[in-house]
Amino acid sequence: MSQIRCLLTALLLASAPASFAQAPAAPGHTRNADFEAEAEKRFQQADRNADGGITFEEAEAARAARRAERFARADTDRNGKLTREELRAAHAERREHRQSRRHERRGSMREKMQERMAALDTDRDQALSRAELGDGHPRLTAHFDRIDADRDGKLTREEMRAAWQARHDAR
Repeated sequence: MSQIRCLLTALLLASAPASFAQAPAAPGHTRNADFEAEAEKRFQQADRNADGGITFEEAEAARAARRAERFARADTDRNGKLTREELRAAHAERREHRQSRRHERRGSMREKMQERMAALDTDRDQALSRAELGDGHPRLTAHFDRIDADRDGKLTREEMRAAWQARHDAR
């Protein structure tokens, strides 16, 4: 049953409304907590007989309801039909939403990296030495010489960014 619940939760959340995905986390909550709360809400909605499990029929009904919601959002003139223009607009809106979320995640990751680097950079020279890395970052320490492009014994943000990009491009 737990596998079914996990699968259904994933299916239910795949179509979370744009406002949920972009909503800022409440103070004291993380996006994970908000995600979990939304998953539980969708599970409760799908579990129509409130028996703690979702039957195939309940899952199909929940899926149909989500499709109807998406259709209604795309049917901007409310005539019960989707034109090519409405489909294109809905597709463009979903693409823009995905790009916005991707950009938001990248910004968040960049901020976290900057915070971590600032915490490690004890001499505040905007670079990390081996001593500043200490034993807490074995992977970064292991690749220190490869990342230190100018061989000055310090890793700058630019050097780490270039190393990440090179690794990303190699994939």
